[in-house]
Amino acid sequence: MIKAEGRVIAEKTIVCSSFLSKAMGLRFRSVSNDEAYVFPFKNPVRVLMDMWFVFSPLDVVFLDERKKVIEIKENFLPFSTYHSREKASFVVELKEGRVKEKNLKVKDLLEFSL
Repeated sequence: MIKAEGRVIAEKTIVCSSFLSKAMGLRFRSVSNDEAYVFPFKNPVRVLMDMWFVFSPLDVVFLDERKKVIEIKENFLPFSTYHSREKASFVVELKEGRVKEKNLKVKDLLEFSL
């Protein structure tokens, strides 16, 4: 489960920690309203993401080592790319519209376990 300031953002957390699971992400899959895909990194990095073979838009939340939101990319469209402005320790992928629906903001603190 992922919470932000006491609000439930996603009931189910899928952790992608291996090289292969990070590379595959949501390719050829979709995410439901109650799911979040979490990508942890050993060290903070500027993340280059692509949406090749991901067929629905996503909201992407970038977190620091304390799980504080440092950047948000809403409506990340299929077959596009995005390079984070900030170095992130975690990336959370959510169904498009979830950021707005749950009123997620930069500086919110997320709670989840891996």
